[in-house]
Amino acid sequence: MFCNTLSRLWWLGRLTYDENRKDSFELTRYWEEDFSTKMLILFSSNYMGNENITRGLISALIELERQKISVSGRKRNLYYLASQYLNLYGGTHILDYYSENEIKEKVMYHIKRLAVNSKRV
Repeated sequence: MFCNTLSRLWWLGRLTYDENRKDSFELTRYWEEDFSTKMLILFSSNYMGNENITRGLISALIELERQKISVSGRKRNLYYLASQYLNLYGGTHILDYYSENEIKEKVMYHIKRLAVNSKRV
């Protein structure tokens, strides 16, 4: 499979640039680390074409990392689990109806529950 790197970068900027934030590139900077893995997951999810969903997910991940929330000790697991959750949740709910903040809150709540439950085991 051949993916055009320039087009991936363009789409990333299109979906993450937010002129309403204090730092318009805050969400874009999230991709500086582990770019390839995050992009693979981004482009394999149909819901990521919606800016509210994309921004809500990335905002949640940034906040979870700031709070040092982890599941199974790996930062990469946060991204996998959050994306997996949205895929499952989107199977029973229409994600397009949710605001960016509602998506962020749902993802954060789910991941925090997973983190607490993983510590109990």
